[in-house]
Amino acid sequence: MNIAVIGLGHVGLAYALLFASKYKVVAYDIDSVKINNLKKGILPSKNEELMKFFCENNLNITFFDTFSEIKNNIDYYIIALPTDYDEKIGSFNTYEIEQTVSKILRVKPNGKIILKSTVPIGFSNKLKRLFDTKNIIFVPEFLREGCSIYDNLYPSRIVVGDETVEGRKIAELFLSISTHSTANIKNVMLVSPTEAEAIKLFSNTFLALRVAFLMN
Repeated sequence: MNIAVIGLGHVGLAYALLFASKYKVVAYDIDSVKINNLKKGILPSKNEELMKFFCENNLNITFFDTFSEIKNNIDYYIIALPTDYDEKIGSFNTYEIEQTVSKILRVKPNGKIILKSTVPIGFSNKLKRLFDTKNIIFVPEFLREGCSIYDNLYPSRIVVGDETVEGRKIAELFLSISTHSTANIKNVMLVSPTEAEAIKLFSNTFLALRVAFLMN
């Protein structure tokens, strides 16, 4: 299986490394300095967990800083781009995601796209209508910074914004990089796209309130 991971922040890089331990991965980021360092084995942060996994596993991964170098033999495209909250528009800035989806579908019109970025409620369905495709699925991440490998190996839950057979396949894809098997994990949730987006936003809100409470 061939997987492309687009956006190599702490979320995207963790997924790129984990999937590269099982599958063939191409990892893309616009930051050429970051990509050159990754090619040399230098990670962008002093994250001991990521570094240990990077050094101790035989990873089938190639790093690119030019999108056109990604071939069209990809089975799944995982988008993990930042979506900072834009106060001017009162929502998350999803421009880069929309541009990336457009690039992917120009290269591979039937490409299967997994969104890991935090997005507004209704965004997945909006993209599907905009690009006339059913192959855009939101799969929220619940990774703690500094624990992204552990949290993937031992996921508290896997939420997939698709209730069809394809949603089950994607759940099994993420289960394949965990220590669970499809037979014994009970916390896989196949829900609608808007439900998945809401779960992610509510989770972020809860964590923010918890931090604020603890600091006070």
